[in-house]
Amino acid sequence: MRRALRPKSPIVQELVRIATERAFRHNRKRCVVAGTKLIRDLGRRYPFYDLLYSKDHEDLCRGIRAENKYLAEPQSLRRIAQVREFDGLVGTLDLPESREDLADIRLLLCLDYIEDPGLLGTLLRTAVAFQWQAVYLLPNTADPFDPLCIRASQGALFEIPHRRGSMATLQKL
Repeated sequence: MRRALRPKSPIVQELVRIATERAFRHNRKRCVVAGTKLIRDLGRRYPFYDLLYSKDHEDLCRGIRAENKYLAEPQSLRRIAQVREFDGLVGTLDLPESREDLADIRLLLCLDYIEDPGLLGTLLRTAVAFQWQAVYLLPNTADPFDPLCIRASQGALFEIPHRRGSMATLQKL
């Protein structure tokens, strides 16, 4: 029988850093995705790097492509997911590429001073629902790859072209 990953294991420690530290997340070019439904939805289109599950959810991993699959203690899953109550799947995906060319976009949502990752995620999900063509994130906006933002957006940045930049760069588009 496989032993479950404990909260102090090196893999869990690294995933917690990806979830909580923006610079580390962008350096690794990966983000943490938490939630069974979201992982199953994104798993239809993208392969996961890591996929963690509790012993009660091993059957939910079937059909999800992942380079590494790990059994983890519920406390480890909660630490990585950054929530108090959680019992589902947690995974890591490569960050979607930023889109440099937004010149032919007619419906561009520009966001600035959105500091709450949950609110940013809601705005991104709404942009996808209303069929905006791209999102431009100005410097004072929260990190769209914060786990709370990804959860609130239901993975919207994997669906819509995006770019982060300055107001001067935006005006040149």
